[in-house]
Amino acid sequence: MKSLLAMKAAVLSLLLLSGCTVKLQQQHFIRPDQPVTQQWLTEQQQGQTLHAYQVTTGDGEVLHGKLIRHPDARFTMIYFGGNLFDSGRDSLSVVKALGQFQNNILMLDYRGYNGNGGKPDVTNLASDGVAIYDAVVADASLGQKPVLLHGFSLGSVVAAHVAGQRPAKALVLQGSLTNVSEMANARVPLLMRPFVSFEIAKELQQVDNKAVLARIRTPVLICVGADDSETRPVMSEDLFAVSASPIKQLYIARDAGHGNLFAAAEAVAEYKTFLARAMTGS
Repeated sequence: MKSLLAMKAAVLSLLLLSGCTVKLQQQHFIRPDQPVTQQWLTEQQQGQTLHAYQVTTGDGEVLHGKLIRHPDARFTMIYFGGNLFDSGRDSLSVVKALGQFQNNILMLDYRGYNGNGGKPDVTNLASDGVAIYDAVVADASLGQKPVLLHGFSLGSVVAAHVAGQRPAKALVLQGSLTNVSEMANARVPLLMRPFVSFEIAKELQQVDNKAVLARIRTPVLICVGADDSETRPVMSEDLFAVSASPIKQLYIARDAGHGNLFAAAEAVAEYKTFLARAMTGS
């Protein structure tokens, strides 16, 4: 994460030195928490209710987060957020974007995040994802609704892993990487690639969404912002190309970056189209 920040700082410095004007707003420095509240849900008049939720992992860690229930939910969405996701700070933006499909939403913080115990690594984040899925399926209060897995950025790795281990109704990969090697190479300018190589840790070599999508037939929506510089659109195109699912959909949102994909009505419509296909199997 620090290296990514350093890269962004270097780019900003180059822009300033070249005489470009960079507009800085208060929101670039001040980012208050935006948690979803019961008052906000009530104002939406959909009957949604907010609940604290927790899941105990296989090794005894307790993951905390939020569950938003819909009284007539068609499915339960398990949302796996990005590297900096905080269910307290970011939950309102998630519900605004993804709570409009007559669905429950469960969002839990990763181990080691936002007060949760444990130390996160690739292996236990993946196994925690499976534990969350199993807890949802076993929760009679959720009415045994179909489960949709939605993974954003880092969360796409967790969501894809769970889809490879459990029978989800649908999978959504937003701003997804293919694998660590391709993501790292994509960040290197083309002219520099002959001179740069990466030594990738063995644990990170296990991260391969392309391999997962090539073998599962779960309905999948792969979506990315056209201006996403973190997980470039070409990676989503590659994921779509290798997917073995008979129901697969690729959406590249115009004028969208890494985290603001569902700000446009077109993106919401695309999601609804996918849901109609995934829920009916056609």
